[in-house]
Amino acid sequence: MTINPPAFHTTYLLFALCCTGSALAEAPAMEQPQGVPRVVTTNPILQDIVRHVGGDQVSASCLLPPGIDIHSFDPTPATVRSLVEADLLVINGYGLETRLEPILENANFSGPIAVAASTSRLITVDPDGSGHEGKTHDHGPIDPHAWHDLRNAISYAEVIHDALVEINPGATDTYDRLTDLYVRELRTLDTWTRRLLLPLPENDRSFLVSHQGLAYLGQAYGLNIVTVVGLSPHQDPDARQIGTIIKHLQAHEIRAIFVEVGANPGIIRQISRESGIPISDELHTGTLGVGSELSATFTGMFRLNVIRILRALDPDAAAGLEQNPL
Repeated sequence: MTINPPAFHTTYLLFALCCTGSALAEAPAMEQPQGVPRVVTTNPILQDIVRHVGGDQVSASCLLPPGIDIHSFDPTPATVRSLVEADLLVINGYGLETRLEPILENANFSGPIAVAASTSRLITVDPDGSGHEGKTHDHGPIDPHAWHDLRNAISYAEVIHDALVEINPGATDTYDRLTDLYVRELRTLDTWTRRLLLPLPENDRSFLVSHQGLAYLGQAYGLNIVTVVGLSPHQDPDARQIGTIIKHLQAHEIRAIFVEVGANPGIIRQISRESGIPISDELHTGTLGVGSELSATFTGMFRLNVIRILRALDPDAAAGLEQNPL
């Protein structure tokens, strides 16, 4: 099921937070350039988009450090303090920031909130994990990881652009120019991804990850993504469920298994051992990476995911992609 939510005016989004969900983390204080709005985000991916759209006309910080599982990181007193001086809060929304509303209350934050996914084409998924990702369902919660379809990432940039213009109209020309450049970059990456993934043979489009964080990637780019559990990576399957998953992998000759950055790899390693299918690599599903220049930005992280997936499914097609430009 595909959902087209309304676009909300940033000033009136405080009470919409009861529909959101995720986890936050301590962020160090940042020195703010004079006259530049301070923007706080709940995810490093959102922070990177804010930086691309705002340039030197924004001071962007994040409540969650890169490489940390967004579903499990608990907020600290520093989280509350970082919100007090924020001019704008950018959240993803739709179930990703579960602890945000109490934090806002504790911080007495009453400023504007931009819901980055508010104009995206959203899909619902089976909350318990159907075993097949990349397919929509007629029931279940909204999958909030909408950025894995780059057409939605463009919507994120546009929502953030509008929010920045609202709080800092004097920099509108800068925000317009940078948003246009960034949207062009995202469209180029989308075209590149489709060129590489859509031609894959039907029997070479499947792989396993731990939880339903890549439904948009599967739907947009023709992949069949098998999952161990539903939207929460902390749902532990029992022995019977693991046995069912292994039988499915073997029956469908699925040869690729991925660990998710920031998530507990224990179950995936167990499935790999018992099925005899080696773990291919790590994928970034909910955060940016650390220690890698390519994974330090959203577009770089997305490209790295595509390269790693293609390397596992069609090694010949992946040769040289990490070094060559789009």
